Amino acid sequence: MIESKGINAFQVASVLRIIISSNEDWIVPATFDERRFCVLNVADTRARDTVYFAKLR
Repeated sequence: MIESKGINAFQVASVLRIIISSNEDWIVPATFDERRFCVLNVADTRARDTVYFAKLR
């Protein structure tokens, strides 16, 4: 929902996609019962594997 000041609110489709890449062991401050996080641990053998990452995208 977009609610600009002085204008009637209107709804838009959400197209937000976020990818965070890190070398840290703990990237997302979430517990196992969180519902909206997906953390993938990618093997070192996939480094610079553009075909693999294109499929993920």
